[in-house]
Formats: sequence, C-alpha cells, structure tokens
Amino acid sequence: MINQLILIGCSKSKLDHQRPAYCLYTGDLFKKQMQYADDILQPANQYNSKVMILSAKHGLLELDKVIKPYDLSLNDFNAFELSLWSSKVEQQINDLFIDFKSVVFLAGKKYREPLSSLLLSSFSPFKILEPLKGMGIGLQKQFILNAIYEKKELLRDSAKNTILPELNAFEKKWILTYGKGIRI
Repeated sequence: MINQLILIGCSKSKLDHQRPAYCLYTGDLFKKQMQYADDILQPANQYNSKVMILSAKHGLLELDKVIKPYDLSLNDFNAFELSLWSSKVEQQINDLFIDFKSVVFLAGKKYREPLSSLLLSSFSPFKILEPLKGMGIGLQKQFILNAIYEKKELLRDSAKNTILPELNAFEKKWILTYGKGIRI
C-alpha cells in the first residue's frame, strides 16, 4: 500500500523533444535526486512510495507522463502565480486519493516552501520530510552521493558476512566478487 509521496523538483536542463517526464529532465541534481529516491527512500519504505515530479508548468507530474520541453521556472512567478501553482499542486495531491503518511521533498526552496506551508496549514494527516533542506546544490549532491555510497558499502559488507555453506569456494568467490550472481 502506497503511504509515502516523494516529490522531486524538475530541472531547467531538458531534452529538446517530448519524452516521459523522468527522461525529459537532464539536470545533474534531478538525476541524483531520482537515484536517491530509487536507491535509498523507496527501499527504506519497502517500496510503498510514489515518486512524482514538481513542474513549474504542469504542477505534479507522474514519472511516465509524456511531456514536451518548456522554459518556465517558479523563479518567473510572482506571489499570486506562486499561490495559484501551489494550490493546483495541493489539489493534484488530493486527487491521487492516496492516504499518505508522509511527503518527502527532494526539491529546491522555491518548490518546497509554498507547498509545505499549504499542506501543513490544511491540517493534513501526514508528516513533511525535507532531508535536503538548508543545503545548497553542491551539498545536496554530496549528501546524495554519500548516502548511495554508504548503502553500497553496507550491502557489500553484508554480502561478505553472509554464510553460504551450500556453495563451493569458487561459487562463493564469484558471488562475492560480482554481487547478484547466479550459481554456476
């Protein structure tokens, strides 16, 4: 059962042709945030999370929604337009008809602030999580890379300590060397 919504901010860098949203955005931070959601957040929540993209033009986007490139940023919005945008996204979240226990923001301050204030003020029953809050872009990237590296190290250490008595020495070495392997 889906109980967590992960919101990732779109990026200014995009392909020049229509693609599914998760492919259209090409910014480095966007790619790292997607990887963080896939490799860290979703497994931590037993894959009961829904990842969506926050877009200045479209509001809330499904990852596989095919869209055309556009040139619009929340930085271009005045206070009224920003209020309309955040109300639209709040409605889109409500239209999902999912009982979220938490909303995780992997998005910049411009995306986070109007939404988290609005969501909290609407007496929402979920918790707002902002793991990248207060970090500049460089620190966000480093935080994500560190988290992914630590998880890989933990998995590698776990594999080394796993007892595989039914395998011969060659098979054990092969699996420990190449990770997810098949018995040969």
